Amino acid sequence: MPKRTVRLESLLPEGAFAWILPMLTNSKVALKLTARRGQRLGAYQRDRSGHQTILINILQDPYSLFITFLHEIAHMQVRNFCKGRPQPHGPEWKQAFSRLLMEASALPSLPDDIRGLMRQMAKSPKSRQFSTVAAGQVLIRYSLHPGHEVLLCDLPEGARFQTPDGKTYVKGERIRTRYKCQKDGTSSWWLIGGSVPVKRVA
Repeated sequence: MPKRTVRLESLLPEGAFAWILPMLTNSKVALKLTARRGQRLGAYQRDRSGHQTILINILQDPYSLFITFLHEIAHMQVRNFCKGRPQPHGPEWKQAFSRLLMEASALPSLPDDIRGLMRQMAKSPKSRQFSTVAAGQVLIRYSLHPGHEVLLCDLPEGARFQTPDGKTYVKGERIRTRYKCQKDGTSSWWLIGGSVPVKRVA
């Protein structure tokens, strides 16, 4: 079966790709799209020869994907324009990501709740940009995973639930912003963010 061609422009909010395109063109970066469940949302890589790649997981709603893209572009800008060896999510990256979020939030096609979320994120950029309950409560409205309409933090301890990658767990104790959860049928324990959209199962 031939592979289906996916255009990144069709996966982003209206006008977002045209806004991003000059940054990509000027930086000569390659884009790779993946649709693998369980893989990280995005990544930026630069090899010793200077070749740059941004990887984006397309199993995200348009707004999460857009924010993930901005996260990786911020890494690219820090790598290209900052001297020395800045920390991956240090002050240079935070400044770059914050500026991109604020500029992007002005796109007229964005819903007001997404615009507000991006501006809130810009005040204190984090490496795990979707880790807060506030972010989860906004983005769950646009989830691409039917049935996953509850945040993990809203389930009681001991509840069984399924994550968007199809795996089932039992919710355990809270550890800061995450929960210690036991993978169903195993003795393995995982820390899962409270803002993850899940489906409760019997």
